[in-house]
Order: sequence, then C-alpha cells, then structure tokens
Amino acid sequence: MIKLLHEELKKNLIAFDKFCNENNIKYFLGYGSLIGALRHQGFVPWDDDIDICMDRDNYRKLELLIKDVPKPFCIKKAFMSGNDNFFMKWEDNSTTVIETWSEKAKWAHGLFIDIFPIDKFPTKKRKLLLKLYSFWNILLYVRFKRLSFHNFNFWLKLLIAPGYFSLKLFLNLMPNKWFAKLMDHRFSKWNKLQDNYRYGCLVDPLEFPKVSFSKKIIESKIILQTFEKQKFPILKNSIDFLINKYGDDVMDIPKNKVYQNQHFVLFKNDKSYLDYFNDKNEMLKLKKELKQNLSFKK
Repeated sequence: MIKLLHEELKKNLIAFDKFCNENNIKYFLGYGSLIGALRHQGFVPWDDDIDICMDRDNYRKLELLIKDVPKPFCIKKAFMSGNDNFFMKWEDNSTTVIETWSEKAKWAHGLFIDIFPIDKFPTKKRKLLLKLYSFWNILLYVRFKRLSFHNFNFWLKLLIAPGYFSLKLFLNLMPNKWFAKLMDHRFSKWNKLQDNYRYGCLVDPLEFPKVSFSKKIIESKIILQTFEKQKFPILKNSIDFLINKYGDDVMDIPKNKVYQNQHFVLFKNDKSYLDYFNDKNEMLKLKKELKQNLSFKK
C-alpha cells in the first residue's frame, strides 16, 4: 500500500507545485516531508502524507484561487467544504481515503496535501498566548470532534458530562466560518508586526505555542531540493527549522522503523469518494471494505 500511496502523493505534489508556480505562490516543504527531502531525498519510508508551509500572504492568495484549481484537484478551506481541520487541504477528488481519526465511511474524502500557514506572533505576549491557546484548543477539539467524550473513563465521564455536552451544544450552534474569521482577524493583525516577533503554525493547536521559529529561519531564502527525483522548494535554513521542531537528532534514521498506517485505514486510487456518496450500493460496499480493514488492523 505504501508504495502506491507514495506514487499518488507525488502526483498530487507535482500538480500542486505546477499550480503554485503558474500563480506565483511561494511555499516550502515542511515537517515530515522536509525530513524526507533532506534525509531520504524523497518520502520518509514510513510516512504517508505531505506537509506544505507558506506565509500568510501566500496562503490568502491561494485561498482566492480556489475556483481556478484544475480538476480532479480542489482546495478545501479550513472549517469548510467538508474540511474540519484548522488549515487548508489540496485534495485529489479522483481518489478515496478514510483517516484513522474518523474510521467512518461518511468522512471519506480525497487524498490530500496539508497546507500550513506560518504566521507572526508577538514575543512579548507569549505567556498569555499559552493560556489563551490552551483554552482555544479545548474549544476546537470539542467542536470538531478531535476530543471525544468516549475517550474518558467512566468516573471522569460522570464528572464532566454536564459541562462537556453544554459546551458542545453551544459550539455546534456557531457556524464554521465564525471560527475561520476569528482566527483570520487575529493573524491579520499580528502579521503586520515589524519587530519583537517570531513565527509559528498558529492554526495547529498541537504545535503552537510550544514550537516557534526565528525570523532567521522562516525569512531565509527558498531553494530547490530533490524529492523523489523532482525538485521542490525548501527553506535554506531547513535544518534549523527541523531541529527547532524535532530536536538535534532529527537527521538520524530510526532503527527498525516500519510503515504502520499512520493516517489512513483505507486508500483507493481507482475510485473517487464522490462516487460512493452518489450511490447507496457503492457506499454499502465501502462500509464493508472499511469494516474488513479495521478488523484486520485490530
């Protein structure tokens, strides 16, 4: 599965790169994909997704070009169009994936690339930001089902049930676009900063504000690096980017590491997920196949 998945992801990345070049949008490989580019000149053998980063100006520019994306690809904005993540995704609508966090056929979508905006934030307010984002994380995880009530033990459920379901009911009454506008308003203000700032992936509550990057790293020159025998952009100070995120041993290859279906419980490159939603019989087949995959996984 992993070899076929890597082939399809590469096609996806080539299409994304072509679209960005045609529209003068600057981006760079990030996180696991950047490790792969520098350490393996391609995918990390056990990795199964692609991570892209760009500054907020290019991120907004890409948002405005959603209608111009060629088929079968599309861009799904954060909190909208079936994307309950905190960032945009570039998807291939000719494919079908079901992620491990959902394990449900109704959440099927196309094979994707994660697009993370990198924003400025004021360094003088970092302690306050830690407290605000701890609260913000709870809201996001409850609202978008990343924090499930079923994850808690029996006694904790009894203790938190009234507050949990009251909060969830309140948050569900708020349209997704409100969350997007709230975040965009704050980031617009911070990205105007001229001094006393650092960079971070502010839309990722699992990362920020624990991980942030200096101006020297993010504002470094973008260069080309080999990835699966193609050239794609990375930051000149990419090693510092990775050390900042993962630690000094990031370039060491772990021993006995194998692919373990990190992100997907089902992947199909020969059928669009939209076909399943448009045909009840096909959806039943998908559910049956998913059930078999989950049984095998256990």
